[in-house]
Amino acid sequence: MPPTSVPLLAPYLYINDKVWGEPNDGMVAVGSSAWGDSAPDLWPADHADVIGHNLDNLPLGTPDRFDYLSKYDGIVNKLLAL
Repeated sequence: MPPTSVPLLAPYLYINDKVWGEPNDGMVAVGSSAWGDSAPDLWPADHADVIGHNLDNLPLGTPDRFDYLSKYDGIVNKLLAL
């Protein structure tokens, strides 16, 4: 199974080649997703999955293996706790 959806596979491979195997979601390398000293929370999803689209499950398009809404709830809860 590819590490990202089929439409994002070419950019995934390009980024993987350019940043020496650094994980990416088909659009952004993990290293560029870090903010300050915090380590990024890696989600088992590609760039489309994290906004509620599954490019491999069209026409429905809803991610079937990744609960993206609960991830965003977690972000909001962390911000509220600050």
